[in-house]
Amino acid sequence: AWYRFDNSSVAGGNQILVYDWSGRGNNGTSTNGATPNVSGQFGNAMTFDGSNDYVRVSDSDNIDLTGKFTISVWFRPSVLTQIERYLLSKTTTDTNDNVYALLWEYVNNQVEFYSGSFTGTAPRTGTGITIGDTNWHNIVYSYNGSNWSGYLDGATQFSVSRTFTLGTSGGNLFFADFRGDG
Repeated sequence: AWYRFDNSSVAGGNQILVYDWSGRGNNGTSTNGATPNVSGQFGNAMTFDGSNDYVRVSDSDNIDLTGKFTISVWFRPSVLTQIERYLLSKTTTDTNDNVYALLWEYVNNQVEFYSGSFTGTAPRTGTGITIGDTNWHNIVYSYNGSNWSGYLDGATQFSVSRTFTLGTSGGNLFFADFRGDG
């Protein structure tokens, strides 16, 4: 999936269609006032108020990350004190946990990778990437099947030998998962 947030259109009510540029049709819809087409680091971005707005992408097999994968996001926190939020999350079918997620402020001023559904070594350990300002930052997590790495603005933050496989699910993918149910 590839979301540029610059080709959004009204989907009805207060929902905005968010287009998947990968060509795989994983389009999403914004809910509760997530605002598209604001100035981002490159092109456009979406603004989330941190209360109850999010973008939901319906489940698809091609957004299950099991073996090798890379996740890259641009993120600009409005404040450094808003705790325990999700930047993105792929929920389990019953939404009681996340197959994978990027967490913000579960550890002070850090983005972390989380998985509640994996085999092998826990992928979360040591994945904290510290952000100490409210500027735009590119955060990347990359796994090649044996090496697990994290980057902040192109600089390596960690690189470790690790073996794990993420689970699959029938749950949805959320951006800025502020639904209130985790």
